[in-house]
Amino acid sequence: MNQQIVAGDRVVDLAASLRAAATLAGAISGSVSLWMLRRSIAWSTVSLVGGGVLGFLLGWGLAKVLYPAVPGQTSVVKLGQGAMSAALKSDLIGAVVTGVIVAVIPAVVSGRADRLSEFARAGGGIGIIVGVTLGYLAAHA
Repeated sequence: MNQQIVAGDRVVDLAASLRAAATLAGAISGSVSLWMLRRSIAWSTVSLVGGGVLGFLLGWGLAKVLYPAVPGQTSVVKLGQGAMSAALKSDLIGAVVTGVIVAVIPAVVSGRADRLSEFARAGGGIGIIVGVTLGYLAAHA
């Protein structure tokens, strides 16, 4: 269904929504994965910021690939029927990919490759929760 967007219509910026989901998923995944390794609040707090920064960078790259646009423009969808599926797709891709990548980095760096699947599952689960939640919120703003 092709919906015309006119001035004043409420829209969802898909690239921005993806970046937000990736940032939040990265922050939470980083914090949880360091907790799984160290059981330390200090390390988890530090990794919250680091995971968020890495999540934003990964989200920025994913948004550039999935929603290419000329400078000054962006990909949007009009709020309504089509917004939910587009926002969910966007946010799930950003959050799950970022959640898994950020979660496995501490396992790889610490030499705990034997627990890699455990960290990937945790990051994927966090990504699904964040992606669905933010996708729903974006489509119903």
